[in-house]
Amino acid sequence: MLSSQRRTRRQSSGSSSMAHQAAESILAWLAPQRVGNPAMCILDAEVVARTKAHLKLDAKGLLYSSTLSFLSAIEGAQGASFSWAIVKLYYSCFYAARSILASNDACIFYSGTKPYSINLAPGASPKKENGVTHKVVWTLFSREFPNNILLNDVDGMAAHAWMTRLRETANYKNAKFPDPLVPEAFSFLDSSGVGATLTAYHTDTVDLFTFDRDHAAVAFPMK
Repeated sequence: MLSSQRRTRRQSSGSSSMAHQAAESILAWLAPQRVGNPAMCILDAEVVARTKAHLKLDAKGLLYSSTLSFLSAIEGAQGASFSWAIVKLYYSCFYAARSILASNDACIFYSGTKPYSINLAPGASPKKENGVTHKVVWTLFSREFPNNILLNDVDGMAAHAWMTRLRETANYKNAKFPDPLVPEAFSFLDSSGVGATLTAYHTDTVDLFTFDRDHAAVAFPMK
């Protein structure tokens, strides 16, 4: 009974702290206005201040998720679990992008099933977005930071789109995981070792590896 009660407390306390708090704050602001179209609502200074505080917490949580996904991917690759490592590396990028957006006061939320974004500033209004959350994140990132180096190409594709393709191949297109065969994306890590590889990527100040197709699967998420 005691262990069950402890488990229940852990689950209930964790569920509230892990939610996207800024999105919940925006929805709480919208609810009493009873407006069918959120784009008709205008942020005031009080809501902005409250939501910014929540968004900072979200940014920290998303960065944690990104880092944990990256480390878990590297650990998996060391054990020849390459397919799931690729999926986790993609998610590391996805969470990092959301963290960067949140750190720059860009909030994503859903009204019903429809995605919206809003830049937290007095007088701003929600903007209707299209697609699932992953598409919204990359579209918003490209729109908010058009000159960001993270939007450079890998093998003729935007780096995030290249990572998406890797993930979709591993997740959906392969009928069978090719593990433990080493895929091209991990050949350098496999031949040079994890320590040497991560050191090389970390000290790469001119992005020699970041957008190279032979290295980008690990170097881009690390960037």
